[in-house]
Amino acid sequence: MGRKAIEVIHKRFGHIGSAQMIALLTKQFHFRQMHKKIIEHRTKCEVCIKNKLRKSQDYGKLGHLGPASQPFQIMSLDTIGGFAG
Repeated sequence: MGRKAIEVIHKRFGHIGSAQMIALLTKQFHFRQMHKKIIEHRTKCEVCIKNKLRKSQDYGKLGHLGPASQPFQIMSLDTIGGFAG
């Protein structure tokens, strides 16, 4: 009974995470090792595995400039708000 309820909720609500599934299921159901079974189901779901493997890009990494061979060859300018007005 528990595994079927987990499967139905997980698919019906769009492959939601474990915390959301626990919140939804505990309102109407209770069965042995509910939390453990929900987490197990999520870790075996192919759709969730594929979606969670996508990594976001790392923004804001610092680069290295130089070395400069003459004065003012490499310059950097930082503004607050940019040059728009």
